Amino acid sequence: MKRAFAFGALLVFHAAALVQPALAQPALTTDIQTRLDFEDGREGFQPFGPTAKISLTREADNVKQGHAALRFDYQVAPEQLNAMLLTGEVGAAANIKSFRFWVKADYETNLVMVLQEHESGRYMAQFHAPANQWQRVELGLKDFMLSNDKDDPKDPNGKLDMDMVEAVAIGDLSQLFVQAKDENLKKLFGVKTGPHAFFLDDFWASDQALPPTPGVDAQDPAIIDAFTAPQLAWLMVNGTRLVRVTSQELAAQGAPNTVRERGLQAQYHQNAGVPVGLLRGVAPGQLKDMVALKFTVATEKPLVLLVQLEEKSGGKYNTTIDLPGQQKPMDIRLVPKLFGKADDSKDDNNRLDLDQVKQIVFLDLTSLLGQGDGDNQLWLSNLRVEKEEQ
Repeated sequence: MKRAFAFGALLVFHAAALVQPALAQPALTTDIQTRLDFEDGREGFQPFGPTAKISLTREADNVKQGHAALRFDYQVAPEQLNAMLLTGEVGAAANIKSFRFWVKADYETNLVMVLQEHESGRYMAQFHAPANQWQRVELGLKDFMLSNDKDDPKDPNGKLDMDMVEAVAIGDLSQLFVQAKDENLKKLFGVKTGPHAFFLDDFWASDQALPPTPGVDAQDPAIIDAFTAPQLAWLMVNGTRLVRVTSQELAAQGAPNTVRERGLQAQYHQNAGVPVGLLRGVAPGQLKDMVALKFTVATEKPLVLLVQLEEKSGGKYNTTIDLPGQQKPMDIRLVPKLFGKADDSKDDNNRLDLDQVKQIVFLDLTSLLGQGDGDNQLWLSNLRVEKEEQ
């Protein structure tokens, strides 16, 4: 598999965009919270990029709450990098602990929110946006990861300092992938070139942390994804469609209980020679001292599942699991020694460095092995690490 995604390579939000003069109000302010509902006709955000355009819409189908929403138009094309920006004075966001809003995209894609510190780090949180459906997004500060590409600004202390944040940006990740010269990479992530738009409504930047989920410790470093947020933080590979599900929803539908409390459902078609799946970034150092990677998985059809750990240096380490299908959930425990170096690995020391892992990839390899054809579903939940006892 080609290098899937480098969180640090997000050129959409070039530093030049973040040194523009501060917006007229409303924008990030020193108030306890900033709310933009767009009802009074003020937009708050400003466009950045050659085809970026921001406008207000009062079309009922494109408004989630009230009578108005924000519309962002842009092109997905080579040499086109566009975003919407909300800026403020340094220190204005010092008390902010969470962001909550509604978003609706005109096609299935992944969007990203970026927090830019003044002359320092750039922190990102990506989220899945289904086609033509309103998606609730709730982001706490722990959801933002430092972008560590060689061209990104460096952060001396390696942590998000809200009192240093001077701008918030939202954009479409497809704009990054379309810049690649490798056509296979564009196909891998389902890039759809041309004009696009997404809508934003009821945007809150609040001093209140996100409410806790019963039975889940949001600060537990062993949790990679408990799927408690309304949005999914996963990228789709080769046409995979993602839906967040809960065990209660499945029970109400009379469907088998394929997830532990909450999880994702991946729907896709097995095509000969084409791997399909999904991937997710992990926080820097989150897998350090990992004894095992643990998760629950179920599939509709039997398949061979590849699990890959990718390092910041380009090192890739794989293991495979045979899954029986029949929508039977299986609790998986993978110890580090099971992961072998991938053929396309570009590691600098030829060993798996758990503290350098930046993302986890799940791929259905069945079609590559000449064993499957047709539609399939995969359910994933309770993704976490087992740590060494301190």
